[in-house]
This record gives sequence, structure tokens and C-alpha cells, in this order.
Amino acid sequence: MVDSDERRVIAKKIDGGDDAIWLITLSDMSMLLLACFVLLFSMSTPNDQKFNESMASVQKALDSAKHGGRGTKEREIEGLLDQGAVLRQVQAMQQRIFNDLQNATSKEGLSEQIGTSFEGGVVSMRVSADNLFAGNQTALSPEGRAILTRLKDIFIKYKDQRINIRCFADDLTAKNLQGRDAWEFTSLRAVSVLRYFMESGLEPQRLSATGLADLEPRFPNNTDANRQRNNRVEFVLERSFGK
Repeated sequence: MVDSDERRVIAKKIDGGDDAIWLITLSDMSMLLLACFVLLFSMSTPNDQKFNESMASVQKALDSAKHGGRGTKEREIEGLLDQGAVLRQVQAMQQRIFNDLQNATSKEGLSEQIGTSFEGGVVSMRVSADNLFAGNQTALSPEGRAILTRLKDIFIKYKDQRINIRCFADDLTAKNLQGRDAWEFTSLRAVSVLRYFMESGLEPQRLSATGLADLEPRFPNNTDANRQRNNRVEFVLERSFGK
């Protein structure tokens, strides 16, 4: 593949002057757009055959260019394609983690208390805050500690997974805190969960805690059942690469 200087010479020969230099920019933009579309495609969930065919087509296009040293743009494009392949691998790994967690919660008898989902390559587990805390308390209830102990036994098997503890409140809970701030309230609850996991043996570098008040409701806050679902604690699992 010719580099930028060689393309500039070719452009001048074709048009007879510097006016054809715009062809270089057009060529670079076209290659970058192609890489962008392939990267977006690789982050979706196509079947393996279609993905492999698309990657092979792009690689063939790159290899079919005139021989010569690769330019900076071409190296950047190949780097983007490599990133897309890595993202696909991570998504496949997280899909396996999701399947394992579903089986583990079922075996532990936690399926009715803990919901598990896999969206956009992200594994999430949800439990109603009422199962972990009594009333509007920020300290864990005995029942909550028992649930977290069983969750800890599951999480400890997946040492390559970081765990972000996200705590939410429904709209009425956020309004009826007797002067307390909903952000502080949900943050304290999230930290209570984090500390319990640390005391139970999970590595602190794997854990983070976030309080999000009544933001991001999963359901409209128009019934008691929906408010109970929105008043929740989520565990978002992300793959950790090295230390």
C-alpha cells in the first residue's frame, strides 16, 4: 500500500497539479468510514459467519492495494479492526459469565430474589432493596446479609470481574427521607453493601459503589409494585484486564 507522499505524486500525475490532492483526503476518509462501520458491526451481535465474512472482505481490500510500505492511516485502520475483534471476544466471555450466573443463582435458590440480565455486553444482577434493608435504613438487615453472603460465594469464583454496586430509590422513598438527601441515602446503602463484601473476603480493588437516588427507574413510578422494583440494588459486572 502506498504511503501519503506517493499518493500525492500519483494525484499530481493524474490531474497535472495540486488540485487533485483532494483525492488523498477522500481516500483517507473512505477508509476511515469503512473501518468505523466494521467496528460498529463487530460490536453488534451478528452471527459468526457474517462477522468472519465482513472481516475477511476488509482484510482482502487492504491486502489488494498496491504493494509498498503501509501508511499511518492504514495502520490506524488495522488497529481499529483489532479492537473490534477484542470487543467481540469480551462480549462472548461476558455472555458465558451471564449463563454461569443464571445457573448459579438457580442452584442457590435465588432466582426469585435476584434478576440477571445481559444487555449490550454488560452483565447485571438486581435485587430489591427491601430484601437487603429494613424500611429506610442504610444498614443491612440480617436477611440482606444472608443474601449477600450467597452472592459473595458466587462472585468470588469470577476473579476477573469488577463489580460496581449501584443503589437506587423510587420517587416516594426519595421524597420521604425526613430531610435526608436521596443521593446520600443511596450512596450509604451502596457503601454498606461494598463494606460487607470486603469483610466477607472479596478483593477491594474489584469493588466500587455508586448511589443514584431516584434516577434511571426501570418502570414508571405509578404503582407500588413498580416502585418496589425501582427501589433496588444492582451489581454490574465488567471484565478486568490485568492489575
